[in-house]
Amino acid sequence: MTTQVRSLLRARDAAFRSGDRALYGAARADLRRGVRRAKADHRMQLESHLSSNNAREVWQGIHDITNFRGRHASTADLSAPKAEKLNNFFARFGSSQQHSSVPALPPPPSPPGSCTTPLTVQEPNVRQVLRAVNPRKATGPDGVPGKVLRACADQHTPTFTRIFKLSLAQTVIPSSLKTSTIIPVPKKSSIASLNDYRPVALTPVIMKCFERLVLQHIKDYLPQTSTPTSLHTGPTDPQQMPSP
Repeated sequence: MTTQVRSLLRARDAAFRSGDRALYGAARADLRRGVRRAKADHRMQLESHLSSNNAREVWQGIHDITNFRGRHASTADLSAPKAEKLNNFFARFGSSQQHSSVPALPPPPSPPGSCTTPLTVQEPNVRQVLRAVNPRKATGPDGVPGKVLRACADQHTPTFTRIFKLSLAQTVIPSSLKTSTIIPVPKKSSIASLNDYRPVALTPVIMKCFERLVLQHIKDYLPQTSTPTSLHTGPTDPQQMPSP
């Protein structure tokens, strides 16, 4: 049911109420042609979704075929004491107090003869990363949505560039960018223990942008032959396998 089909339906109803048989017949014919076009467009859209390499579009096509309207994932309805128990359970592997006393180590010196350059962040790179932010991603504890960073990329680029440069120069990440909001999502319908919750960490969107910049710098210095097939060093022929 597209906007064009709705307009054709309204035109048919108006022609019916007018009492003009010729106008009503023409409106019905236009409606049939519009429905056929809408069905053909919908079929092509479903086929493009199912043939796409994007997992989101594939699932969207499956939902359209099965008429799935979606069920929002229910998060845990927790009281304050139970939330504190979950907080201690998820943070049992370490706490910020244990790592706060560890001083930041300076970057190791480059080996002699290496041509690597230190990571520098430029405004064009930051602007490109901000414009590529997915607006559908959930916000972190800072509450800044991705669509704001994407829409105001030109205005935010100078500020975030200075913050990133200062962070790289001091080898320290601001604590506001390292905080995360943990959302406990039940793994099953009946909860028997705290292990039945799956923690979903929501980090600030700007921290993900910073990580993409660092990741791109690392990828630039990786050899082009570092593929999954080239990393395999074992024998591929069964006859070359050592005998037990």
